Amino acid sequence: MKILIWGLMICCVSCTQISESAFISADIVQYDSFAIEIAKTAHPTTMIAMGAYSLAIYEKLLVAITVNSDSIVSVIDLETGKSLLKCCRNGRGPDDYLRFYTQKQFVIRNGHICLWTSDLDVKERLLDITESVKKQEAVFEESWVYNRELLQNDGILQLPSGERFAKFPITYEDARDNIFFPPKYIYFSPDKKEIKKLKFFSGDRFSLSKSGSMALKTLMFNGTLRIKPDGTKAVDAFRYTEHINFIDLVKSVGFSMSYTRKGLSIDDAASASITNLQEKYVEVYNDVAVTDEYVLALYSGKPEALDGTTVPNTKSAIRIFDWEGKPIALINVDRELASIAYDQRTKKVYALDFEEKIVYYKLDDVI
Repeated sequence: MKILIWGLMICCVSCTQISESAFISADIVQYDSFAIEIAKTAHPTTMIAMGAYSLAIYEKLLVAITVNSDSIVSVIDLETGKSLLKCCRNGRGPDDYLRFYTQKQFVIRNGHICLWTSDLDVKERLLDITESVKKQEAVFEESWVYNRELLQNDGILQLPSGERFAKFPITYEDARDNIFFPPKYIYFSPDKKEIKKLKFFSGDRFSLSKSGSMALKTLMFNGTLRIKPDGTKAVDAFRYTEHINFIDLVKSVGFSMSYTRKGLSIDDAASASITNLQEKYVEVYNDVAVTDEYVLALYSGKPEALDGTTVPNTKSAIRIFDWEGKPIALINVDRELASIAYDQRTKKVYALDFEEKIVYYKLDDVI
């Protein structure tokens, strides 16, 4: 196994006025092999999630997130396959969502299973799934309205301390010079005051001076943010580059892990011409499921249709890492998948394919 350490810069300063150029050193760790590589065939289920684009699991409950205006959240009993709840709508009513988001973070409140959700980057809602199933309507335990500094985030996690951990998109120093700063992660106190920042990737800025490539390069930091169930660590798996950021939320340090196959590295994407990007741009990580021990990242490898042409379907893979970033297993699956969720009780990965069918893969011989 080959490990290559690069320079990575990360900022961690406890103050509200933080210079964009203040950094401390960290690492990028690159791997080129997994301990196990195996192929898996899907097992069918009777469950179909019409309009769904994301799955999450807590104990025996499967939560499907859809774009259906009649019900955004569907809850299914994995043991019986029966639908238990459909709730939350698109709209402007008191229980509606203008735009629904979730980082798939479950918590237990007063013995009830609850799911953190957010609405149009404006406020967070703690959806009480247990009570909602009982009353057959959306019941919320808590609502948390964002202040100005928290608007336009790329994902917010709730920490056991009551602090919030948020990812923010790239920021421009001067749009005329096409110079921008990479996205940053910021801790906020329970009263919404900024505590400290973390900044990743080589140096403090990137140049987007290549003609025509700026819009594409700004996408290279798009990712999926997930939190370890005990609230001590987080991962951010990028959609268009071969990087997963591992972050220790207690120590406020982290590193970026890269496993190279098809996707671009951050450095490659930053320096590539528009022609190179069009040739090499692929979807990398579409979704992430986490457990106390593992990070399961859904890898696509599908070429991105930057010129508007139709791209044929590809077969996905599930890359499994531990929380130290070490590659544990590579699972090559038999179809293209949109989302995954892991059932720790049965060691099954439930997956949503692009025909809106829910299937599962057995991983009891892998992890």
